[in-house]
Amino acid sequence: MPFLTSSFHPRLILAACLSMLACTSAWADADATKREIIALATTYQGQGDPDGAKQRSLEALVERLLTQQPQPPLKDRLPLLYGAWKQVWGPYIYTDDSRGVDADIDPGNIIQVVLEGGYYYNVNPTLARTGKPPVTTLLRGEYTLDPSRPNILNVQFTKLNKLDGLGPDGLRLQDLPAKSEARQLPGERSALPAFLVRLLFGKGSLREVYTDADLRITYGSSRDNLLKNYIYILQRVPG
Repeated sequence: MPFLTSSFHPRLILAACLSMLACTSAWADADATKREIIALATTYQGQGDPDGAKQRSLEALVERLLTQQPQPPLKDRLPLLYGAWKQVWGPYIYTDDSRGVDADIDPGNIIQVVLEGGYYYNVNPTLARTGKPPVTTLLRGEYTLDPSRPNILNVQFTKLNKLDGLGPDGLRLQDLPAKSEARQLPGERSALPAFLVRLLFGKGSLREVYTDADLRITYGSSRDNLLKNYIYILQRVPG
């Protein structure tokens, strides 16, 4: 079929090959940066960040990643957020701005489950380090896309419940939110009345800067003070 061979100019073929090589190289560079981010965040796991130095070191890598893999607006990435994510590193205390560590939290088992329908759950098991019986807390937040800021989710916290230990046998941490939402979670009870949750936890924002199939990087802040950003490095929980 000579008409096919004559229609492909050698320069066009070369340009196509160079373009594919450039794309392959960019993906390889981004994957390498992702591995650096996860490795560094893992070395920080369970540690506080009182001077913000750990966050700044991660941000240098995140900035590089965003130049290698620019992100579309969050509305186009939102389906990628759905599912369970495990915190590799991020804030470990939520009652003040000390960037310290809550001695009760299990830093290797902090899960966030984002569900369709505009809500998510933070699932935090505690340890028996301070003499208290271990429990798992479930903090529910409702989210909406911010109409004026393309990568922001506005959050209103609505419920804080708890379970003894890690919850019922046969359920994984990432299974608990759906059961809680359906009111089918044995042993679940309120940890704080709903009106106090809304009052004390207030409203927050998540600035989703990077999302793919297995890595998520977001900043959490109070909606009253967006300048105080706390970075979260999260990996998707398999199936």
